[in-house]
Amino acid sequence: MISNHLPILILAVPLAGSGLTLLAGFFSYRLSRWITYGALLSTLLLVWNSFPKLLSEGPWHYSLGGWAPPWGIELLVTPFSTFLAVFLLSLALITFYYLGHFGLIAGLLKSRESLGGSLLLVLVSSLLAQLLVRDGFTLYLFLEISLVAATGLLLCVARNIWLDGFYFFLGGSMGASLLLAGFLFLYASTGTLHLDDILAQLFIAKNFSMGITAGILLTATWGWHFFFPSPIFFTRLLNQTPPFILGLFSSILVRVAAYLFFILLFFVLNVPGMTRPFWLTALEYLLVGFFFLDFIYAAKQKDFLHSAAYLSVAQLGFLFVGLILGNKSALTGALMELLSQTLVVAGLFIAVGVLSLKPTGAHPFSKLAGLGRHDFWAALALVIFAFSIVG
Repeated sequence: MISNHLPILILAVPLAGSGLTLLAGFFSYRLSRWITYGALLSTLLLVWNSFPKLLSEGPWHYSLGGWAPPWGIELLVTPFSTFLAVFLLSLALITFYYLGHFGLIAGLLKSRESLGGSLLLVLVSSLLAQLLVRDGFTLYLFLEISLVAATGLLLCVARNIWLDGFYFFLGGSMGASLLLAGFLFLYASTGTLHLDDILAQLFIAKNFSMGITAGILLTATWGWHFFFPSPIFFTRLLNQTPPFILGLFSSILVRVAAYLFFILLFFVLNVPGMTRPFWLTALEYLLVGFFFLDFIYAAKQKDFLHSAAYLSVAQLGFLFVGLILGNKSALTGALMELLSQTLVVAGLFIAVGVLSLKPTGAHPFSKLAGLGRHDFWAALALVIFAFSIVG
């Protein structure tokens, strides 16, 4: 029955749709666009249909090819990862819808729009795989695939950012190589790449120094992700990329990385009896301070887009405070904050994008004066998102 294989179908449908979208683009751009919508909606329906089993039986363990872990590759579907997948697919649909309007106004070539739809589906499939997969090397592969797809999507929808796109991909790939190095360290110590089995083997071996070393490497993996789209590092990319794409990347690409960071810290490296050295704890609080510093930079901006970019990065500080505290209440709050940030950050960038499609433009704050009289619903959305961040 199809219902017994929902986990693998959730990954396969957008991947198959990407190929059909690319092929249809050679004959009909409208057909290509509808295939992209169909693949995203079908995947969303598959994800939604997994909720009854999750709520009645708990987390869903799915072994590819019937090979049980640690020898085989396992997919783990949990209620939280499913909620995050619903957000991911919903935002991908909204982004693709607005991308069509942007393409008409910006004169984007239909061939680029078609290729962008195909790459968007590859990106969605790879991010969904990162949420579900429980094998270290497979996680690395899908991380690289997501970086390739994200870079390709950037180059499709923006002009004259080839060098910036290369830097984006290079920085992400360097982080992915650190992820691979961290898993190689763990494999040398435990002999396994299955995430749950790594924790068990580390506990048996009591090799705490190896766990801390791997943890530092795995933490460094996500540095490039966590600072996207800070104007300090991505100034040209921020100014040249449509806000809809920035919102998708900042809300989904970055927040999926934050979720994986949580999984690795607390389900792979949280070995009973292992204590963090004082210098590492001090460094963690110092890094959180750097994220909170972005709130000050956001308040000083005169450009709506740059302010939203700083706020997107600064919000991560709340997540990391919860991870540092590490107790049940803090972790629960951090995960709820993660879901909230996914919507709020995407909403801010979509608001910038919607306003930028208007004749008056949107980026300078000075042009937002009187917005409530001209576009009540856009003004209301901005108030809601702004108060969400304040809250």
